[in-house]
Amino acid sequence: MWHNFGCISDWMPKFKSYILFLLFNTIFSFCSFGSPSQDVDEVIQGLKSSMDTRNAKSFSSFLDNTVDIIYSNTHSTYTRGHAIIILNDFYNKYHPKSFKVDFKGNSPQSDAQYIIGTAQTENGLFRVYLYIKTKNGKAVVQEMKIAQ
Repeated sequence: MWHNFGCISDWMPKFKSYILFLLFNTIFSFCSFGSPSQDVDEVIQGLKSSMDTRNAKSFSSFLDNTVDIIYSNTHSTYTRGHAIIILNDFYNKYHPKSFKVDFKGNSPQSDAQYIIGTAQTENGLFRVYLYIKTKNGKAVVQEMKIAQ
């Protein structure tokens, strides 16, 4: 029994269009997921640099306008300027030596990302948690937790 699949010229253009669609979709998905992780890497580098120099102001460009901070048995929402004062307090009190990322990932409930790391200080280890969202094409820290 012979089947009539039609002329090759009937289905070939559709097949080419389908292949092009898959190709562009794959390329676009890699490009769109690559950028946010680079922003998060910049946040990590900014935190490491500010700890090395013990200068929280150098980290201010990575903070959102308001930041939820849990530190030293307090939990509150602070302006960027007040958040810098709290970070400087931590830097001056504990003298951080290094920061190592233990885990980073995507939040399952939103388009946010998070970082969990360890800050080595002169007074011991501290767990650092950062919750990062992209606003206006830039990764910004919206939540920070520092705990011994």
